Amino acid sequence: MISTLVLSSLLTLSVGINGEGYFRLEAEDEVVYARSLALSVQSGLLADSEGRIVTPPVRIPNAATGLGISSTGEVTAKTGTEEIVVSQLVLAKFAPGAVLKRDGNVYRTSAKPTLGTAGEGGFGTISVAQITEASPTGGVGRIVVTINAVSEVFGPTVRVGDVAMVSGESAVAEKARSAVIGPSPLVGSDRAISKVTIQSALRTAGIPLDSVVIEVPDKAIARRASQMLVGSQVIAFARDWLSTTVGQQSWGSSTQVTDRRIVAGEVEFRAVRHSVASDSHIVQVEVWVGAERQAIQQVVFKAGAAPSTQVEGQPPVSVRSGQIVKVRLISNDVVCEVYGKTRSAAKVGELVSVYIEDTKSVLTGVLAVDGSVEVKL
Repeated sequence: MISTLVLSSLLTLSVGINGEGYFRLEAEDEVVYARSLALSVQSGLLADSEGRIVTPPVRIPNAATGLGISSTGEVTAKTGTEEIVVSQLVLAKFAPGAVLKRDGNVYRTSAKPTLGTAGEGGFGTISVAQITEASPTGGVGRIVVTINAVSEVFGPTVRVGDVAMVSGESAVAEKARSAVIGPSPLVGSDRAISKVTIQSALRTAGIPLDSVVIEVPDKAIARRASQMLVGSQVIAFARDWLSTTVGQQSWGSSTQVTDRRIVAGEVEFRAVRHSVASDSHIVQVEVWVGAERQAIQQVVFKAGAAPSTQVEGQPPVSVRSGQIVKVRLISNDVVCEVYGKTRSAAKVGELVSVYIEDTKSVLTGVLAVDGSVEVKL
């Protein structure tokens, strides 16, 4: 069942994404991305409150008297007593590590997206809110805040616009989107978002709550977008730095660096300390994403020693408790891969228990030579 809205220059249809994905908009000579939008028909095309056209363009018939968008992005126009499908919204998503820079209610990036349809291929679904008035209340325009069920946050701070779609009077809506909720949750954990959470942020931003309508799902969470930091990348950086700083020698290392999940964004490696002990050189590496330090690792090298056997994408052949690992769920000839957190330490061939966040369950499997855990169902 679509959400239908009578077309008027005073009315907007608010849309947001529950799960992964972004709306795409034409902004001068580039495409920008948004998690939530206040859409209306402008010159026959679907556009946001700033006049940016949805891409690919969605053309609405001149005779249309109503507009609807389904949870899968199907756009329907009402003409007379008929409702006709006029277009399909196309969403975008990005690979882990892509850098998206927030600019008001949109994100800008040079990363190449994957395109798809809401509700398919890992894309989230679209939620729709109907705004039937935006008249001033006590001198402040009325806004509607519709909280997403699941939101991914890319920065160290959670703002209302990261977890909800905000529509209504433009200036007030933009102020509401920028209202700070608090720090982002740690990677691997969720932060609950409630009506009280939003009210507190809006009150702090100086927005009167009597001008705000807040729509809340049964459960709403925000989680930090993340990516995998491969241990061999840390070793390779330290080796290159040592070769450049000390000299072009054959530097070998037996250090094993565990793969780990860090926040999404552009990764920067920094060599912050170098010391010499006997015939060993020790390089301390820090891993940063933006202004956030993600890891500190010491890598020990010896000139002329055999290089580390750790290769790109291959974890060490043992795991410690609390380590993020790939879990292969095997049932007959079907294999499904997820990520989990180990509950104990183990070596190759030993049993190890892993906690699967998505299903809130603990499974037991065998540690394989590639560092993954194989669970036979």
